[in-house]
Amino acid sequence: MGQRVIGAMEGDRYAICRWVMIWAGLFVAVSSPAAAAPRAWPEGSTPVATVDGLAQGPLLVDSRIAWLDSSSECVSGCRGAFGDFTERQRYRLRVSRGSGKPRILYTTTRSGGSLGGGADSFGASVDFALSESFLAVVTTSSFDGREDSSFGFRLDAGRRPRSAKQTTLERLASCSNFGFSEPDAAFALSGALLVRETDPCRESQDAPSAIALRDLATGDGRSEPLPDDRFLGRIAAAGRFVAASLGKAFDPDDPDAEGGHVVALYDRDRSGAIATVPAGKQGPSFDVQPDGRVAICSDDGRLSTFSPSEREPRDLGACEAGPSIASDRIVFRAHGGDLQVTDLAGRRETIAPLGSLASTRPDFDGRVITYGVPRCVDGDTEILRMPVTARSRVGPFVKCPASIQSGRLTVRGKGRTQFRLGCPRGCSGFFDLVGPRYTIASGSFNRRAGRSTVNVRLDRYGRRVLARRGSLRVKLELTVDNRDGNRRKVTRTLRLTR
Repeated sequence: MGQRVIGAMEGDRYAICRWVMIWAGLFVAVSSPAAAAPRAWPEGSTPVATVDGLAQGPLLVDSRIAWLDSSSECVSGCRGAFGDFTERQRYRLRVSRGSGKPRILYTTTRSGGSLGGGADSFGASVDFALSESFLAVVTTSSFDGREDSSFGFRLDAGRRPRSAKQTTLERLASCSNFGFSEPDAAFALSGALLVRETDPCRESQDAPSAIALRDLATGDGRSEPLPDDRFLGRIAAAGRFVAASLGKAFDPDDPDAEGGHVVALYDRDRSGAIATVPAGKQGPSFDVQPDGRVAICSDDGRLSTFSPSEREPRDLGACEAGPSIASDRIVFRAHGGDLQVTDLAGRRETIAPLGSLASTRPDFDGRVITYGVPRCVDGDTEILRMPVTARSRVGPFVKCPASIQSGRLTVRGKGRTQFRLGCPRGCSGFFDLVGPRYTIASGSFNRRAGRSTVNVRLDRYGRRVLARRGSLRVKLELTVDNRDGNRRKVTRTLRLTR
């Protein structure tokens, strides 16, 4: 008897230990990264912020990550489908240290809208340049069909950027009645060095274009004239060096007119261009580091570099866009979409295999990379940071899972019903409710992460058929947008009743 009791107790202990081991194994399996649900960002990256309406950035400035976002609200004429309307566009420049709540450094409000029943529209834009010491802001507005535009260039007068409430902004330039194309491209900041086009309004058509270099700490400055047949495209600055893309004015009598884009390198402390290298038929993307080395991704998809001591460009292979150079390493978007890093010898590695996932231009300070990728909900961008030593894996973060969680739809009132939708990361797209012969309802959805409902209203044919039969077997088809720009189908057969 005692032996049987002891044996039973030992059996219970064995069973308990076995169940503990099973549950422990399940816990480890669920908790391990390999078995966890697919992450919303590449492994190796950490999220900084989710931004609705990203307008510019993200940029790395003195170990901080800065970006400009915008939101709009209708002020008047909001209900009319084709009437005049006016909207208020609000811009906020935010700065984050990589964690915690970002700080708002600057805010401004501009107006936009439409005139003449939508035939003529007008809008506004805000662009910024930020260094560890200064902030420069460009605001523009334009009226389609009218000879009326305005351009403002404002500068933070403080030695350390604080907030718009604490800092007086100095207006450097303002103009109107001009045709300005890319104001965001024509200015840059590096410490206290401000670089901009001398005539942003281009009011003096006869005078040659020039680049103005000004030391905001000392007040010293000078102008660097450009060749008569060149116009300024974009500027990048680091240390005392400035890189600028110079286009060639179109000349129908010159068969080589389209092949004239170059990147010129300038030094704040000396006159004339140090070097000028060809950069393709269209405007290239490029960057410069504090010792003057320049990285270029030309429009024909070649990555190259040159420097004050190495003025002949060195080819580093294929690229797609967006080089950012620091510490003699270049981060860029390769063909196929992956973010890669290369040294000056052309040895490259894939950092984030994004594939066809659209990303913002990466920014790199020699240690950390920041970039933005779209979330599953339209208009949202996830800003990420990643040490250059990290490597992320291919894949699951591109997906935007969605599931139909309704099994039966009940129609009430004037043909109205709802279906339950599950979106673990948020989702957006379109739906069709297909009846016996035709589609009886259609619409769109845009939902945040979690479970929600989507409203459906049957068309006249659907209401008539349902009233006659009392019940219908229908197919609900969802077209879901993935973060890589592709779409996929989710379908489920349901019973539609009154």
